[in-house]
Amino acid sequence: MRMASLHLVVFALVASPASSPSPLRLKLFTADGSDHIIRELNGALVAARLNSAPLDSTWRDHQAAARAAGARGDWREERAQLQVLDSIFVGHPAVSIAIARADMRIGDTSAAILEVERVAQMGATVEMVADSTIRRVVELRSSLAARLKENAAPIGKTSVVAVLPQHDFVAEGVAYDPAHRRILTSSIRHSTIVQISAKGDVSDYVDLRRDGGWSGLGLAVDSARNRLWVSTMWYPHDPRSIPADSGRSGVHVYDLATGAFEQRFELPRGSHEPGDICLSRDGDLFVSDGRQGAIYVIRRGSDSLAMFVPPGQLVSPQGCAIDESRRVLYVADYALGIVKVELESASVSRLPRSRYVATNGIDGLILRDDRLIGVQNGVTPNRIVMLHLDRDHRTVSSVRVIAQDTALIRAPTHLTTIGSDIVFVANGGFDQYDANGNFRAGAREVATRIRRVGMHQLSDRRTVDTSATKASLLAADQALARRAGENFLTAAEPGAAVLIPGQPVRSAAAAAESFRARYGSQASYTWRPAHAVASADGNFGCTVGDSRFIASQDRGRAASEGAYVSCWRRVADDQWRLVVHARNDSPPRPPAGFDSGVLPLAPASAGFAFSGNAFAEALDTDESFARAAEAPAGPGPAFGSFAASDGLLINAAMSRGPADIARLFDGFPSTRVLEWDPIRVFGAGSGGLAVTVGHSVQRDRGDTPGETARVKYVTVWRQNSTGGWEYIFDLGSPWK
Repeated sequence: MRMASLHLVVFALVASPASSPSPLRLKLFTADGSDHIIRELNGALVAARLNSAPLDSTWRDHQAAARAAGARGDWREERAQLQVLDSIFVGHPAVSIAIARADMRIGDTSAAILEVERVAQMGATVEMVADSTIRRVVELRSSLAARLKENAAPIGKTSVVAVLPQHDFVAEGVAYDPAHRRILTSSIRHSTIVQISAKGDVSDYVDLRRDGGWSGLGLAVDSARNRLWVSTMWYPHDPRSIPADSGRSGVHVYDLATGAFEQRFELPRGSHEPGDICLSRDGDLFVSDGRQGAIYVIRRGSDSLAMFVPPGQLVSPQGCAIDESRRVLYVADYALGIVKVELESASVSRLPRSRYVATNGIDGLILRDDRLIGVQNGVTPNRIVMLHLDRDHRTVSSVRVIAQDTALIRAPTHLTTIGSDIVFVANGGFDQYDANGNFRAGAREVATRIRRVGMHQLSDRRTVDTSATKASLLAADQALARRAGENFLTAAEPGAAVLIPGQPVRSAAAAAESFRARYGSQASYTWRPAHAVASADGNFGCTVGDSRFIASQDRGRAASEGAYVSCWRRVADDQWRLVVHARNDSPPRPPAGFDSGVLPLAPASAGFAFSGNAFAEALDTDESFARAAEAPAGPGPAFGSFAASDGLLINAAMSRGPADIARLFDGFPSTRVLEWDPIRVFGAGSGGLAVTVGHSVQRDRGDTPGETARVKYVTVWRQNSTGGWEYIFDLGSPWK
């Protein structure tokens, strides 16, 4: 349930100007005279962007300051305050749109375009008919209009499970009762719970008002103990509601089989909203209070509600899900995104994520393996999303839309699962009423539908034989190696990323001169492919091998030896074009195994692929990886957590697998930090395989960077069995 006070937050953000690169983030500069923007890793500012930090309790002050500045026409101050909010909320589309408006008022059109592009990359859209400022931004970058329109297109095939008979039902909670093979759904307007049979028949089950309750909100089925938990609170939306009960709320317990009332736990009277609940395996119930920003717990066998997370650390907690193996409670905060609460200590932390991933505005939430599945009704368009977690659940690595349809999914609320299907309230109806519970003028009552979407439609799990694609890739690489010389760049797309020692990442078009200076004339360089990986659709792949280089002034001396990674896009049958080429041919010796021409224990290709934008998801995963690596524990845990079981970190030792890779960082000084960001204009991906590139820096923690070491990197990613992304190759080389 979206709380009323949070609506004021979002309204203030949307109503204000908004968005450009935050001063709390990284300084932007132009790389090499080209139009590619890359991020200079400015150590003094980077620490502020670690979005796993505790909530800045002054966010309300920054919001108020932004509104005040906008009211007096001080657009620069308004933007500065909004940028602070952006650093706190991290990836909130409403904040980006607000900053873009401020940018336009200042006249910074380039910054405004970047912010609206960020909204587009989040998969969100904006109503341009009613927003002339954003419409002007889109007109400046014509491709944006198409992307925003595409973001509103239907995704996923849903089907109707049941249609609730009352047009004014206003549904909120939904849960599945496997023992009786029925779906239970709560009503805000009728203060009831209905049951839906396997055939879709709807019948009455519980009358909350009869049992001293109010509108029905969250539901939790405890099959092991034959109990149904229901959160309830007074709303004016129920015509039978008594004004004298305003401010009352609590949790009811029912006999699951019969619907007989058993017990009530009432919250202190006041401004509370126990909209969402979740149950642990031990029988403890956790209750999110969206208005107080608190979480309560009812311990098994207890007769009272106890405070679990006091107000102040969260803004508006909504849906929750429990990871029993890690003893963690995940909570969807409507403003902050996903947070985790340690069940033993109740300590709260935010899950880091890419700033191009929107995890705010999530209502219902469930956990399945390494995936959090949420109902995102605070983002336009409303949608059902799958949030992938890395192996150790340290970050939200990427987000995929499971279902959206502006005609069918409007104001969705909660969800549950039946087998491999996700079942959710598709159109709750709460948005059809005003704060006083009156039907909005011009609104149209539509019966609530419970819909389902099958998880199976997200992937093609057929076994794919990639041997022919790999052979074609190796042949293309070998043919290029025979030509070598300056002709190398003729095999690259103009916008391909080229990573050579001593240079930043450059496009193939911009790198020609520096490439010729290093490898042309009397210099000598050769390479030999040792392994290839291919995408499941046969349209993308990467080759790796050993590389040898002798500079022109070193003719007659032993060659410097190292490794390279090339990634290719198929443009026609057996015709490949380079989209990324990275070589590290300055080390004194090649990585073990590369010099044999055969790579031992090499990673596998992508055997299947999930639907979605492979490259965009890999970019988001890379950025989430970076945020995790900035943690005080050092980069080791993150490098291990994001590595595939057969992943290789290409260095002299050829470290393989999560444990070996993580051990490389043993002894990493706690006073140092490793930071990077992928360059979003470089890279590619398709069919469960992708490649990202970027710059990284190692520096001292704190406000003084101290001695820095700059590196550029290329990372090859492969989708795992749950649709998330893990890296299978990682190669770095000096920048300068």
